[in-house]
Amino acid sequence: MAVEYAGFIPTEKINWAELTGDLAGKIYQIGEERQKKREELDKIATDNQTLLNSWQPGKNQTLNQFVLRGADQGRVLIKQWNDQLKAGIISPTDYKNKMNNIKEYWGILAQSAKTYDDRYLEIVKRQQPDENGVIQASAYEIELYNRFGQMSDLSKNATQFDNDGRIYMAKTDPNTGKIQGDIFDVRTMSLPDNIVANRVDVDKSVNGIVKNWETKTIFKDLGKGGELNIESAKEKDSYKIMVENVVNSIAPDSNPRAQISVLVDNGVINADYYTTKQEYDTKKQQEVENLRKMKVDAGAKDTEVTKEELAEIELSLVKVVQEPGGLFMPVLTDEQKKKAKERVRSSVDIQVTEKVTGSPQQKWTPSGGGDGDNTKKVDYGQYKRMYDAWQNNQFDKLSSFLNNKSHKVGVPTDDKGNKIYGKGVVVKDQYGSVIFGPTKSLEDLIPYFYSNPNTGFKQREAWKEATGGAPASTGGNKSAADGDTIFEP
Repeated sequence: MAVEYAGFIPTEKINWAELTGDLAGKIYQIGEERQKKREELDKIATDNQTLLNSWQPGKNQTLNQFVLRGADQGRVLIKQWNDQLKAGIISPTDYKNKMNNIKEYWGILAQSAKTYDDRYLEIVKRQQPDENGVIQASAYEIELYNRFGQMSDLSKNATQFDNDGRIYMAKTDPNTGKIQGDIFDVRTMSLPDNIVANRVDVDKSVNGIVKNWETKTIFKDLGKGGELNIESAKEKDSYKIMVENVVNSIAPDSNPRAQISVLVDNGVINADYYTTKQEYDTKKQQEVENLRKMKVDAGAKDTEVTKEELAEIELSLVKVVQEPGGLFMPVLTDEQKKKAKERVRSSVDIQVTEKVTGSPQQKWTPSGGGDGDNTKKVDYGQYKRMYDAWQNNQFDKLSSFLNNKSHKVGVPTDDKGNKIYGKGVVVKDQYGSVIFGPTKSLEDLIPYFYSNPNTGFKQREAWKEATGGAPASTGGNKSAADGDTIFEP
């Protein structure tokens, strides 16, 4: 045991052989770990090279060539970064980041290219009515597809790799190779909102909101025994506020995608999309020239485009931008936002039906065979007008007498939508579904014309007594060739 001397304790005898062995073992272990890390880093490069080489082409040859050019660029970069790593120019951390980015971005690009045509077929399918007659996709969805496709320009497009391994799509000058126009991050292809844009069916959406609105009845005395009762939600003091709530629910300024669907899927505009001011000016001028040419071809004396026509052209041009998060979003003008809201507002006004009851200023006819003091006065004015419309197959006029103004009287149709003459008439709801009929007797429809059917039957009897007329059956005074006779007399 060491003995303390002058405050110091002598050290034990050093075993140099043991220390030398430990040091050699540690050096060997470090060498092994470094070799293992080098192999792992090289494997990253090998795996990414394999990823680029194993890409499976899709059906579109132009797009396949586009991706193959990108694969060549990627292979060159992978080797370059592996060489720089070994030369100490870039750190292992930077190297891994670059390689991981290439792996992520290339996977998205390759999958998008492989399924490009299948995606188009799915879009076309979504543009068609489903088994319930509903179209799921907005016309704007096609524009989203075109943002990636640009089939006629793919031969001029190229992939661009940045220094961190991220991949972009950009149009390049075929002579200089310089980038022209917008640059797209390939990850935007996989964003759900850049693939799907659902349709806003304004009329259906409005109906779902307003069908249960409470109504208010207004009474008006027409004089001479006549009266008018108007039952409608429009008579409520809060009606305007209710309408604006519907508008801001279906087409709010905060949701430009909903507003563009209101415009393009509900008959407001036939949109043409642009990104830059130059593109806007070019498309606007082209539309102006097309309109002028159409006027010339039609032989119009004045071929100048009017202020109103120019406004319509401007309304149809819709700007689309790519937001920082990668989403393609429409940027609507104040006028386009206004038109979208007007479309919703008009649907509300149409669908909020007014139930009108009462009686017109009366035309008296004696009934009961008594003297003047015993005369019973019965009005048959409405029944007479209905009978005249019935006899002349004036279905629109006949429909105007229905209690529910969203219902219509018309000719029955077969499964293909062809009219079946000779079958009588039917009553359809606002969706075109038959709710009554077919029938050849006006009497069968009285419950649909009067809130109280007894009133209708009394008017019929009064009319018969006053005119000697027979109960109304369909007959018509036109031939089948006229196209709207119910059946042959």
